[in-house]
Amino acid sequence: MKKLAVILIIGSVSLFAQWSEQNSGIGFTIFSLSAVDDNIVWASTSFNNVLRTTNGGAVWENVGASIPEPNGFQPCIFAIDANTAIVSCYDGYPVIHAYVYKTTNAGINWTLVFTQGDDAYISGIWIKPNNEGFMVGWPVGGRWSLWRTTNAGNNWDSTGLYIPEIDPAVWSFENSIFYSGNRIWFGARQRGIYYSSDNGTNWVLQDVTWTGYAYPSAIWFEDPNHGYSSADRNIIRTESSGMNWTITPNSSGPEIIKGITGVGNNWWYVRFLSNKIYYTTNDGDTWIVQYTAPTNSGYNHITKGRTGGNKLWAARIDGGISVYNGVLGNQPVSAIIPNEFSLSQNYPNPFNPQTKIKFDVPEASFTRLVICDLLGREVTILVNEQLKPGTYEADWDGTYFSSGVYFYRIIMDDFSETKKMVLMK
Repeated sequence: MKKLAVILIIGSVSLFAQWSEQNSGIGFTIFSLSAVDDNIVWASTSFNNVLRTTNGGAVWENVGASIPEPNGFQPCIFAIDANTAIVSCYDGYPVIHAYVYKTTNAGINWTLVFTQGDDAYISGIWIKPNNEGFMVGWPVGGRWSLWRTTNAGNNWDSTGLYIPEIDPAVWSFENSIFYSGNRIWFGARQRGIYYSSDNGTNWVLQDVTWTGYAYPSAIWFEDPNHGYSSADRNIIRTESSGMNWTITPNSSGPEIIKGITGVGNNWWYVRFLSNKIYYTTNDGDTWIVQYTAPTNSGYNHITKGRTGGNKLWAARIDGGISVYNGVLGNQPVSAIIPNEFSLSQNYPNPFNPQTKIKFDVPEASFTRLVICDLLGREVTILVNEQLKPGTYEADWDGTYFSSGVYFYRIIMDDFSETKKMVLMK
């Protein structure tokens, strides 16, 4: 006879909006955000303004005062830890010069680690935990400005990194870079997405011109295969490292995409000059507006902690910073492994507009939890991933759905079940 498992609920998975505003202390455009985890975040703005928080944004401090002249505008930043960050700057007219500074003492001092002339502009920086890093800038002298580091940005070398480009209308976008393992992606206006599987030695151009005008202005990957980017001002998704991209439905808009981030089925993006944050719970099959900023100023970037966590940050052109304090992925809410698969009745039921759905996974299983209408059509996917053993709780927000009867169905490797619920507004 099976023993009864005692289930202790110690948390829940929240899939509805939990956005709030933070005080950055400035009124300038924030160009770039870089989050290490839920506490450590750096941001770059104009001139010698670099923001840093070590407590999740409860307090932001300006640590860029000692950046040497010329400091110009700072289009991108990469945070390594609470004390170490690298920021790119550009200055000069009519010929732009690029500068890259690094601090190892929380901004008390900044050291020049890179400079380049001839209309140079560094748009993306990424440092991996092993101190290997990559930097991309606009084409200079008939080739893309590509640089590699093996010591966390203290020195940069372009040896063996070559992509030709002579068209001055082709350039890269701020923050449109992602580096994981040996794989690198960066977006190129009019061209597509350049991809390397060997740390930048060889490159393949992933064509996104079939979507219209190639505008890959944002990139984020959850793992080496599953990622998101932008094309002709719409959102595209890949399950093959970008060798094949598909357009997500209803994601086109009038302004360029300025940032994408997410995990599992839950993804967010922002548009330039738009004060809205867009959100999907079903891996891009549908998008909704999850949050509208209290000012009319548009968002300029959005990101999450690289080492995990549950917070997001989105920055605007008026210096505003929005923070999301929800839960980004599905995590067990019980310390006890259940004895059998099960799907509980949602609670409350009827509900308005939010309800909880609890289910048990006794062994590792690919799990899919979907919401269907009366005709059996899927309207939302809450879970669609491999789960480890545990008890889970998913929340469904019916704010954007009509009153009526809905069904929720769970499909696992050795179990499936369907139950009914009522949304009553």
